[in-house]
Amino acid sequence: MLTPQGKVIDLRAGATPVDFAYALHTNLGHRCRGARVDGAMVPLNYALRNGQRVEIVTAKQGGPSRDWLNAELGYVHSHRARTKVRQWFKAQQHEETIAHGRATVERELQRAGATAVNLDSSRPRRVSTRPTTSTRRSRATTSTCARSRRRSRPWCSRRSCPKPHPSRSCWRSRAGRPARRRHPGRRR
Repeated sequence: MLTPQGKVIDLRAGATPVDFAYALHTNLGHRCRGARVDGAMVPLNYALRNGQRVEIVTAKQGGPSRDWLNAELGYVHSHRARTKVRQWFKAQQHEETIAHGRATVERELQRAGATAVNLDSSRPRRVSTRPTTSTRRSRATTSTCARSRRRSRPWCSRRSCPKPHPSRSCWRSRAGRPARRRHPGRRR
């Protein structure tokens, strides 16, 4: 197949103008609405042959049709074009899902009384609707202090060792591994 400028595009047998458009550029394929083959308008499921000059008619906006994925209609034959159409629809679905989830979260936060929350920040933060009590704060401080005391204990230098005992008698003294077992058939 040839572009209007005479560039040769290699496509498999049975390729359609949609396959041709996606072979040239992904956005051209997304906006493809029609095709001229050797100067005559043809449907998008027309099977192209060698040596034909293909011109793609596009829209300024829009995307592919779901009918292009239907194998019985024969709009798309190449793997690349089929993949690009699927990716476009997945991206559209992803954006809709994010918008729906954002609306749900905002509605629930409004119901709980936390209306001044910025959901557009790049780093998600945990939002708590309960007021922080002094007992929860003291528990968190206590657990942090206990962790730091555990690390600096004078007994075993291994952080993973749960028991306070001298490091010479630690069963994990061999770099954190149990004693190596030898194969019963081998002797060294």
